[in-house]
Amino acid sequence: MKDTKTIITFLTVIIFMSIATGYIAGYFVYRGYKQKTAYFDKQARLTMGRFRELEGNLQELYSGLERSIDNSRLERRRVLSSIESIKEDIQGWKKGYNVSMSELRGAVEDMKVDRLTRMVENLQGDIDEFELAVQDLNLKLGDIEGRTISRKRDGKSVDLGKISIRKKAKKQK
Repeated sequence: MKDTKTIITFLTVIIFMSIATGYIAGYFVYRGYKQKTAYFDKQARLTMGRFRELEGNLQELYSGLERSIDNSRLERRRVLSSIESIKEDIQGWKKGYNVSMSELRGAVEDMKVDRLTRMVENLQGDIDEFELAVQDLNLKLGDIEGRTISRKRDGKSVDLGKISIRKKAKKQK
């Protein structure tokens, strides 16, 4: 029995040692678990903090984009209204240009008519001078032949001698 008691005692000691070793091993495992859990909790808090920061940055970015879009829309409206205003100005200038060109063409035509009128008047003057020269020659011929030549002009009788004097008076003016 002594052997049985010793074996039981020995088994009891081994069981207690196993239990104590289990507790010690459990303590170290629990301590490792707690450290790892604390580390993961810390990492989770850091990650959540980063996510919150990222979420805030994304909100700021979204707000900035909305502001940019709104500003772009306003700028687009302003540019479009400016373009419309410029188009209206161009149309006004175009109308003014067309009116000016019409007036200029009319003035050029008037100048051409005036020039042609002056040319016709000059030619008429040259013709009148030529006629006077012919009449002077006829008068001189008539004087040589001893007769006086008169010609009706505009229903009036004109002495050719006076015409030649008149021509000289015209040239003197």
